[in-house]
Amino acid sequence: MPKLSDETRIIPEEPITNACTGSSKEPTPGGVRVRGKMQTQNHSGIAMKVYLDNCCFNRPYDDQSHLRIRLESEAKLKIQEEIRSGAYKLIWSYILDYENSKNPFRERKEQITKWRMYAIEDVQESAELLSLAWMLQEHGIKKIDSLHIACAIHAGAGFFLTTDDGILKKAPPFIQGIRITDPINFIKEVLV
Repeated sequence: MPKLSDETRIIPEEPITNACTGSSKEPTPGGVRVRGKMQTQNHSGIAMKVYLDNCCFNRPYDDQSHLRIRLESEAKLKIQEEIRSGAYKLIWSYILDYENSKNPFRERKEQITKWRMYAIEDVQESAELLSLAWMLQEHGIKKIDSLHIACAIHAGAGFFLTTDDGILKKAPPFIQGIRITDPINFIKEVLV
């Protein structure tokens, strides 16, 4: 692993593109049946910490004519409603700020930035976090994605939520105590 100095920052060298929008894949058929109450606490009775990556925040702005995108958007909006009510604790990070700053759509960028005020923690870059991100990259996870996951792990989030198929396919479902999943499966898993 390369040695990191105080000036070293892992920021993507390639331009940021939203891998979550403009997907040419056909939506996965299916639906979400919601019954019962949302599980809002971990086993210790403390509200669960969740980390939503940039793809997740952008999902409601994607083409809603695809069933999968519409279902993920609805699930994500329900999760945000629960965050606003205090049922879940949102984690924010410097890499969310960075990636959102590259959003070419001003209104979307501003709306996503407003979610920062709901966060109970804002994870900043550290040598420990960069080391963890480096390890994740060695398992085939892209640089920017590894930084998001490392921030979620560093903050002790119980769930990392994404709509990015690249992350969902490459990352194991559990990494260092965190569950990596999409908003639909999150809704399914936290039902009582």
